[in-house]
Amino acid sequence: MRKPWRVGVAGAVLSALLLVGCGDPQAPPDEAPPAPSARDASPTTRQRAATASPGTPAAKPAPEVLYLGDSIATENQKVLGDLLKDELHARYTAVPYSGTTLCDYLEGTADRSLVPAADKAAALVRRLRPDYVVLQFWGNAWDYTPCMDGVTYGEDRAEYFSRYAAAAERLTDQIAGAGGTRRPTIVWVLQGPDPMTPDRVRRVNALYEKQAGASGDLVADAGKA
Repeated sequence: MRKPWRVGVAGAVLSALLLVGCGDPQAPPDEAPPAPSARDASPTTRQRAATASPGTPAAKPAPEVLYLGDSIATENQKVLGDLLKDELHARYTAVPYSGTTLCDYLEGTADRSLVPAADKAAALVRRLRPDYVVLQFWGNAWDYTPCMDGVTYGEDRAEYFSRYAAAAERLTDQIAGAGGTRRPTIVWVLQGPDPMTPDRVRRVNALYEKQAGASGDLVADAGKA
């Protein structure tokens, strides 16, 4: 049941990059890859030599794409990578961590975060110099997400959304600062409907859309897909 959904999510992200038109993606592998650890997360790259005949325009450089997120990103990472490499010849790195939220990828939270310092968003941007940073976060706020300080949607909705909005803005600023004169474009991936807390997902998605609009970034409605 998960296979078509994973293709839909990956296809929506691919189209949001605005580099190629929507195509018919190939079927993904049957199994999702395991989540990476801090020591084994490494770039997966693939570049195809460009050939051009006289008079034809030069091939567009292959984009560098960085994919960060929680368990949903962990499930999608190989399918998205395959599509990006097949359709765009992209150089692709995925560093998702299950159970995380936006604040886990902020620098300055290493002592209470599920993401090690070397895999913070800004650290990865400085190291990899990506053209795009794709962010996919469902809205976690579990007891084992220490940077949320125990704040959950069920217990304190106002504080939950306030923290998410602040983290989205701060993460954008850190990614932009790390990119310097080569600021990467951020792609905020919207989440699918949640029958248990439908209002939560709608409001989390609205925060992502607002942040993308404020900073001139992109939105991929992968949840709808």
